[in-house]
This record gives sequence, C-alpha cells and structure tokens, in this order.
Amino acid sequence: MNPTTENDRPAPPTQGVRPAPPIEGHRPAPPQMDSDEEGSGLQHEEASGKGPIVVKWQFTKDAGSANLVVNPDGSSLFSGALRGRKPGKDFDITLALKSDLGVILFRHAADASNGVQWSKQGQSEVLKDNFNAFAAKHDWAGHYDFTESAAGRAKLYAEQEQEKATLRREEEAAKARHDEQLAAQKRAAREKEEQLQREQALKAAQQSQQKSGGGG
Repeated sequence: MNPTTENDRPAPPTQGVRPAPPIEGHRPAPPQMDSDEEGSGLQHEEASGKGPIVVKWQFTKDAGSANLVVNPDGSSLFSGALRGRKPGKDFDITLALKSDLGVILFRHAADASNGVQWSKQGQSEVLKDNFNAFAAKHDWAGHYDFTESAAGRAKLYAEQEQEKATLRREEEAAKARHDEQLAAQKRAAREKEEQLQREQALKAAQQSQQKSGGGG
C-alpha cells in the first residue's frame, strides 16, 4: 500500500480527506491567511526512536491546541480543544504527518458555537507497517479554519435582506421628496450589500468544493 494515498479514518463521519497543508521545503514562514484561519507552517521533528510519535500544536490566533500521538502498533490519538465560543461558525482542522514514504492526514470538523473538544482514536496498517519511517526525522503541518454554519448563514442572510429592504424604502422615500442625491446614496449602499452577498455566496461555494474535493 502506498502511504501517500492512505487516509486515516478514526471516527467517521467527521474524519475525511482534504488537501494536506503545504509541507515541502524548509520551514517557510506561515502564509498570510484570513482572520478566520490559521496554519502552523512546516515543522521539522527529529527521530523519536522506538517510542511514540508525538505532535503538539499550540494555536496562536485562538485559544486552543491540537495533539497527535502515533504508537508503533499503528494506533493513534488525535485530540485537542478550541476554547471560546464561535456562534454561527463551523471549525475544521487537518493535521498532516509526513515521512519520506508519504503523508497521513488527520481531520476533525465540528460546530464551534460552544467551543470544540475532540479525542479521536484511529488504527492504520500503513503506520504500523512503516512506523520506523515515520518515527525517523519527519515533518508535520496543521491548518484550521472557520466557516459559516448553516445556522450562521441563515442568520446573516436574514440580516442582509432586512438591511436591503430598509435601504430600498429609504431610497424610495428620498425619490418621493425629489432628493436625488440621498436616493443615489441609498441605492449605492443597497447595491454594495448585494455585491457582498454575491461574494459571500461564492466564497462559501469554493470552500465547500475544496473540502469535498479531496477524494475518498
């Protein structure tokens, strides 16, 4: 079996495949990201000998951390916590473990409205058969992001529709008073709100495609 195509699935349905964070090269600076995501950048680890492989990632943008322990028998524990509430948001985290043989992905996704805590056990024949290769000098990289949950999208849409209706009423009232300047301002504000809605819809569609496009 080729480790580059292996996908650990400790606890469906939240475990799945998504593109691995960038892990080639020599410890580049973490890329510039939106305020609703964070990446660890490439991290290099020395050989762990015969003991377990241990990865610890302390988040910097948000209060929380992620941990990974891989044992010589191929068992693993991917755990962590995100403290603090993110109403209307979903949390999605992926941690990639890389050796010269390939990459293993660990993933968790959950509603972040009340914070997130997870502990997922897994078993991988690839890690068992190739433990020494992964326990030797290896790299890891992590990435997480927040996206609007279904409830969050519905709430935002309702608020935007209400704002557009208010601007339209104010525009019509200004026209009735023959205040063309104010009417133009209200129309511009409404059109800006409509453009924002289109951009948000496009971004949501792209994020959904990226998360579902990793294969199985």
